[in-house]
Amino acid sequence: MSIVTPVDVFGMTTVKIIPKAVNIRYKSNGLWWRLHKKGERWDGGTQIEAPLFDGAVLAVQWYEGRETWVLPNSRMNVSAVYQLREAVAQVSVSGRDEAMNTGPQAVLSFIKTKLAHVKTGLSDMFGTAVQGSNASGKEFDGAGIAFSASSTLGSVAPADVPDWIAQIRNATSNTMTDLELQIVLGRCTQGDTRPTLIVSNQSGQDKFSTFGTNAQVIVDQEMASIGIRHLNFRGIPWLVDSHCPGSGAGSTDNVVQFWNENYVDLWESPSYNYKQVNYAPLPNENVKRIGILEAGNLVWNGRPYFGSLNQINTAL
Repeated sequence: MSIVTPVDVFGMTTVKIIPKAVNIRYKSNGLWWRLHKKGERWDGGTQIEAPLFDGAVLAVQWYEGRETWVLPNSRMNVSAVYQLREAVAQVSVSGRDEAMNTGPQAVLSFIKTKLAHVKTGLSDMFGTAVQGSNASGKEFDGAGIAFSASSTLGSVAPADVPDWIAQIRNATSNTMTDLELQIVLGRCTQGDTRPTLIVSNQSGQDKFSTFGTNAQVIVDQEMASIGIRHLNFRGIPWLVDSHCPGSGAGSTDNVVQFWNENYVDLWESPSYNYKQVNYAPLPNENVKRIGILEAGNLVWNGRPYFGSLNQINTAL
């Protein structure tokens, strides 16, 4: 069915369709929203180097008077290297589309709606990559690498820097308990440095909601304002991410991730940040095409401050 009244198209798309597309994009992908919101920017080059924090600072000691200081390395003498990753989404509007949605407002709103829909697809792809292991070599260096005891991250291998791993624990008898969660939280905590976000799939949060302790308070009003609901554990927001590993109740492959957002940043290139480029039309074709470009990567510089509770059956 075509809509030919410009006011109707304008009202429907700007009031209903576009906001709904944006909300769906973020409600199902709160982790990406948080990373994107606090993301860093860099202006040139194809890679970024970040200082590597692999544990406590050891370059400290007591001395008295004129003693000679003998200090070890500060354990921050290695930089992790992250490559620029690029993504593109395609939008096309045919002459028939324009004819069926006549009038400046209608055409503009129709294109905006398509753009919002395509950005939703990009967001879903990024959400997968944030939890992924960069299988193609072109994606983000995601949590599938960071939450691993053996994977190279930022060009630094655990074999070269043994403490460059996350705190991984397998749940006893595949059961999530308050104690199991606290053990991982404790391992990820050093002084006042502690995880700032807990992430699981829906079944993981469903299981946690049955504990009845610290589980019913919304502590991040900004997330709540865009429709993201979450629980909390020890005052830390517990967020559902549909891309988080796990097959749900009855399977033992579910995980609960502890993120420290002070030691991970989403770096993006301003010149690529949802940049729109117009393509020349092909011969003998009445179609306008637009490309939406995005480039960046996750930069991890404190892997030991992250952790996960693995091998959970959320039905137990």
